[in-house]
Amino acid sequence: MSERRRNLSGFGAVPKPPRPAAQPPDPSGSPAPPPVAPQRPSAPTPRARRSSALAGRGSPKKRITLSLPVETAARLKEMSQESGRYYLDLILDAFIHGQDEIQAEVDSVLASTDLGLRPLRRRAAPGRVQVALLIPRSDLDSLDEAATAARLDRSGYVAELLDRAGSS
Repeated sequence: MSERRRNLSGFGAVPKPPRPAAQPPDPSGSPAPPPVAPQRPSAPTPRARRSSALAGRGSPKKRITLSLPVETAARLKEMSQESGRYYLDLILDAFIHGQDEIQAEVDSVLASTDLGLRPLRRRAAPGRVQVALLIPRSDLDSLDEAATAARLDRSGYVAELLDRAGSS
C-alpha cells in the first residue's frame, strides 16, 4: 500500500518547517549545541482576536444575558424591527429616559415604609426569554448601579424600563 500525503493547505494547516541540515563535527572537540528549530509565530486565539477587535472601539465590552418576560421580549423585538435599531440602543434609550422615574418611585416607597422591602414587584409572567447583549463596561456599570438602587436585579430593572418605554 502506498502512502499518500494529503494537501491540507486549504484548511489552514501550516506545513512543517524543514529540518536543519546536519552540522559537521566541531574540530575543537567540544560538543555542538543542539540545533534550534525555527519557531513559527503562533496564531492568536479566537478570544485574543475578539478582545483586540473590541479594544479599538472605546471601552471594553461585556457579554451579558438578560432574562425578560415573554411579552417584554416580544415588544423589544417589535420596537427593534420598527425602528431599525439594535436591542442595546433601545435598552440604553429606555434607561436614559426612565431611570429618574423609577428612582423617584423607589424613593417615595422607601420614604413611606421602614421595612426596606423591594419597592417594585412584577407580577408573575408565564415565561421568560433570554436576550444576549454585548454592552460597553461603562454602560453596564451605570445600569447595574441604577438596578441596585432600585432594589431590582439587572433583568428585572431592564424589563421595568422597557415596559415603561413601551407604554409611553
